[in-house]
Amino acid sequence: MYGQAVSGVLAERIYLQTDKQLYLAGECIYFKIFTVTPEKKPLSFSKIAYVELLDDNDARVQIKVELTRGVGDGWMELPLDLPTGYYRLAAYTRFMRNEGETVFFEKTIAVVNTFLPRQVKYASSDSVATVSEHTEQTSNCSLLTDKTTYATREKGMVKLEGLPENIHTLSLSIAGKAPMTVQENSIIQWAEQIQATPAVKPLLKYISEYEGHIISGKIIPLQNPANDANNTWIPLLSFTGNHVFLFEGQKDGDNVSFYTTQSAGITEMAITSYGSPESAYRIDLQSPFAETREQKQLPVLTGDSIHLDGLLERTVALQTLSSFTKDSLTTFRSDDRRFDLNLSKTYILDEWTRFTEMSDLMIEFISQLRFRRNDEQKRELQMLMQQGNDFFWSPTLVVLDGIPIMDHEIIYGYNPLLVERINIYQQKCVFGGINFDGIAEFLTYDRKYHGLSIGQSTQVVVYAGTQPPRLPYSPNYSDEKNRQSRVPDFRHTLLWEPMLQSKGKSAIEIQFYTSDLTGEFTVTVEGLSDEGEIIYKTAQFRVR
Repeated sequence: MYGQAVSGVLAERIYLQTDKQLYLAGECIYFKIFTVTPEKKPLSFSKIAYVELLDDNDARVQIKVELTRGVGDGWMELPLDLPTGYYRLAAYTRFMRNEGETVFFEKTIAVVNTFLPRQVKYASSDSVATVSEHTEQTSNCSLLTDKTTYATREKGMVKLEGLPENIHTLSLSIAGKAPMTVQENSIIQWAEQIQATPAVKPLLKYISEYEGHIISGKIIPLQNPANDANNTWIPLLSFTGNHVFLFEGQKDGDNVSFYTTQSAGITEMAITSYGSPESAYRIDLQSPFAETREQKQLPVLTGDSIHLDGLLERTVALQTLSSFTKDSLTTFRSDDRRFDLNLSKTYILDEWTRFTEMSDLMIEFISQLRFRRNDEQKRELQMLMQQGNDFFWSPTLVVLDGIPIMDHEIIYGYNPLLVERINIYQQKCVFGGINFDGIAEFLTYDRKYHGLSIGQSTQVVVYAGTQPPRLPYSPNYSDEKNRQSRVPDFRHTLLWEPMLQSKGKSAIEIQFYTSDLTGEFTVTVEGLSDEGEIIYKTAQFRVR
């Protein structure tokens, strides 16, 4: 872990850099995050960061970002109906919530909505009060562009020299200069502020997410369960889709916590109370974001009327860019764990004669599985297991598209024509102290569990996991054919490199291409060394 506790108190601070300061409704905010100690030393502790877009009172957008070695990058799509105004962009970790909102990171951004009428109060140049951009820069490196003026679709080069050898994180943005300035606390002011705020040993109400995202829920009794004095049932959470990730919950009174990993791109999950009497309990998920936020009165965003045409032109550019290009949005899974077990057998059902009854499928082809009635005269799915030279049939854990199926009558009546394959895991596994002799995994063609009937104790919910990676569209005009292309290029952010690598070099060059937009552009470089040395430089150029 990078960073050390001071006086026995481990405190975490966070910084967030954006690609620019003023956005249009419908644009994406691209940002970079890193965590440090109050002494500015890199800290690799929390694995999840929370980012919120706040108005005076409420959160308008909330997202989660995965951190690796205390560093992460993400994006936030601004709603098309977001009113014009100033907004607060806040960032924090779960562990920081122990100290309260005063240690959260906040910066101000401006949003202009040109899709809605009368959204900006325009005034003459004489009456508009502007805020100068912060000009203080660190002297530890130099930032230059190879030209001060470029043509459209021309190759440019940013030169960074005098970089420290041991850079922990470095990022670079090139974006059009905003017509309305926004007051910004630079990374230098942020560093001074966190050093001036002493770390106080907090009450540890919130456990750090040092392994992955912690999903919390509330246990809701649906009835008075009989014979449940031992409370032997276990909460299970699973991510639905192509890859199965199953997590058992840790109960604490009427609360439950799921310690998950690899939650990037998750959009749906199933939660069930496994082993409880039918319809005895339900688990309701709780928001991982801060419950209450301090209300702040933000000023009214006033623009100069001479910039109206420029903003409207940028709006047309935004719509054109969306029509002709697509961002490099990708989802990923670092591996397919399959319950950390070895797969014993896979049955791809289209390779066999298809049956309309699940029981016929088991009898004819799936030799490791069978249906039998239990003591309650309900059908349960059993798996053939081997121990030494002995073979025996035992009840198994049944999962369909990542959803644990408690009542095997459901899988007995499920349409096998919807199932693409059945995976067999003939290994013992333990969840919450309950032993399972193997796992039978049913996967439908699109992993959308069509036609599945579930009870009250199982819920399938839409849930936004941490974000998959995304970078803005960035064409290459080194080829003359591409440069002469009739596809319009109205990028306002020319380059966003949140994870810039110096590889120990003191000087690096970064290539970029201008777009079809003309005007002034700002280059911003921010970073941090392993010793806590701040890197902050800006430069400007013009496109004609």
